[in-house]
Amino acid sequence: MILKLNLKVFILALILVIVGMLAVWRPWKDEADTRQITTNGEATVSRAPDEFVFSPVYEKVSEDSKTAVREVTVVGNEILAKLRELGVVDDQMTTSVTTNNDRVYAFEPNADAPNEYHALYSITATLNDLTLAQSVLDYLATTPVLYAITPQSTFSTKTRKALEDEARKLALADARERAEDSVAAIGARLGKVITISEPSWGGPVPLMGAPEGVGTANLDSNASASPELLIGEQDLTYTISVTFALK
Repeated sequence: MILKLNLKVFILALILVIVGMLAVWRPWKDEADTRQITTNGEATVSRAPDEFVFSPVYEKVSEDSKTAVREVTVVGNEILAKLRELGVVDDQMTTSVTTNNDRVYAFEPNADAPNEYHALYSITATLNDLTLAQSVLDYLATTPVLYAITPQSTFSTKTRKALEDEARKLALADARERAEDSVAAIGARLGKVITISEPSWGGPVPLMGAPEGVGTANLDSNASASPELLIGEQDLTYTISVTFALK
């Protein structure tokens, strides 16, 4: 009786093992279903940027830190007031004031450096209107700005998302076209999509002749004419990898 029971248990266990092996190996599966091809697709879309970031910096120097901060604050606040008059709202701007003394605060303090404080007033204004950006550029050209006044030109979040969606569809179509070209030579056909791998899109390509994302302005510091803001177009490149089954 015990022997018969053990035999039944053994047979049942053996059946379960065989069923499990068949479920994993699936020997009945058509070999064609296991064949696949992976191709990369790429697409680039271009558009004029619609976001302009100005970052003017103003400086005052004094033997006294408080004096330097006070003087540069007067200048910076005047700039802010004028920007508001032009139509820039506070939500579009941020400010910061910093001080430095090369003799005391420098990464490598220099005992021979003049004992003076440099106070910097920095303004960041993010605009989404080219006409307003031109007006701001015209005004900043008349101010004692420390560095470049040309804005960084880029895509707004909404525009970037729309361009990314457009480029993704084109990249998928490109991947399928490349795969079809590849399998045509072996007499096969593409089946369903197995996997899609989406690496990060390439991002805007730098404008020719300008730093990345920076518009150009025809600016002569000694000229009375206002600089013209030229933003051109920027590219957004999307790459994608797609694996297809073969029929």
